[in-house]
Amino acid sequence: MKNTILLITTLFLGSAALANKITEKNWKKNPEVIEVRKIYDANQKLKKGWGKQDKVWNYCEPYADTQRILITDKKGIARIYSNSGGSDDSSVNWESHYDENGKLRFVFITGGAANGSKLEHRIYFRANGDRFWELQKYVEGPGYTFPNPLPQDQLTTDPVAAYKAPHPCAK
Repeated sequence: MKNTILLITTLFLGSAALANKITEKNWKKNPEVIEVRKIYDANQKLKKGWGKQDKVWNYCEPYADTQRILITDKKGIARIYSNSGGSDDSSVNWESHYDENGKLRFVFITGGAANGSKLEHRIYFRANGDRFWELQKYVEGPGYTFPNPLPQDQLTTDPVAAYKAPHPCAK
């Protein structure tokens, strides 16, 4: 009897795990994605009433920032950080969204390349910082050498420090 209960429990838990697996077909309906989407939607709706700082530079080297934008809520917590850069044949914009505690929850990357490729790359995070879903999609063109998955060191977990960081081409 004990082994039967263990087997049934294992089968049930295994089925539940498979049922909750995020795929390209079901990701938009996943409860964790929906939770993050609510944070994104709230940030988009409220950002007009929040503080905005903006820095712009001329192109100086491949993928050095040409723009940084930091948006903070009324409590001074960074909620959106955006940075852009590129090279002779491609460009990328990262828009990172943070929750009311300042934790990174979503990154939306758009990019383009001289070959006509246009990229959309989405990365979702749990409140504890775990990356739980990532999807890269070319909406136009043959594709390009944009990394997939995006390396951890290209994500901005401290948007205030990133905004204030010296520009790599500054003298």
